[in-house]
Amino acid sequence: DWVFSRQRYWGEPIPLVCCETCGWVPLPEESLPLTLPELDSYEPTDHGESPLAKLSDWVSTTCPHCHGPAQRETDTMPQWAGSSWYFLRYCDANNPNALASEEALNYWMPVDWYNGGMEH
Repeated sequence: DWVFSRQRYWGEPIPLVCCETCGWVPLPEESLPLTLPELDSYEPTDHGESPLAKLSDWVSTTCPHCHGPAQRETDTMPQWAGSSWYFLRYCDANNPNALASEEALNYWMPVDWYNGGMEH
């Protein structure tokens, strides 16, 4: 994930924990959105990790699968993460339970043409 993750404070937190038993586990939907804690210092650690790595009370957590000890992911997603998927919502805009149903995604995707701004 080196192209995607960032070792900084700002950005969308990655909702994963690393469990000693289960490996990488996503947070359950009822735990979302994951919010970032307040920080006094935004400098990285001495080892180049995200400033979030300094917050042991936030980093140390329990695994949502086995309830054993786990560590939160301290990297964050870049600001363009949200703009990478928003168009999928148009496939099923009135779905109250999911971004889009599998049926709608299979019907509408992939698109033949996507017209975006110059930044796309």
